[in-house]
Amino acid sequence: GPARSRCGRRRTPSPRPAMSCSHVVADEVARGNFEDTGPDRDWGDRNEALLALQRLFDEAGKIEQTDDEAMFDAEAWRALRLPLQQCLRDPRSHLVREACGLLAKIAHACNDERGLPKQWVSRDGGRPCLRDATPALFELLGSGNKLNARVADDCLVSVI
Repeated sequence: GPARSRCGRRRTPSPRPAMSCSHVVADEVARGNFEDTGPDRDWGDRNEALLALQRLFDEAGKIEQTDDEAMFDAEAWRALRLPLQQCLRDPRSHLVREACGLLAKIAHACNDERGLPKQWVSRDGGRPCLRDATPALFELLGSGNKLNARVADDCLVSVI
């Protein structure tokens, strides 16, 4: 399927190891322009980036086991750390929902049904990313916003 040619990796034999997909994560984060959080700022870019990242991890979750280098590594989790925390603390419940959706897809793509890392997707199971987001999820549970609390609760269940 299309997911086989992972993240634009070249088909021609090359001495370089298989390309990690972490650069795609970093590119999407850059495209989402998450640093600019001014009140007048259009949040459409952030939303589009979150949706693109969800699609990326959906595809990653469908890839059959390989002996290739892991698709995602610490570079991906570093790139996602602040944008995810920011979206989870955003007053717009739509961004909170999409950030939670992304976290659930990361957990699902990177781990098998027993909760063990799929080595070919991510050697660490995405745990650094999921762990960094957990405090913001717990804040949402007690935030008084019932919608966000429910979304955070569902997210925590799928992440844990």
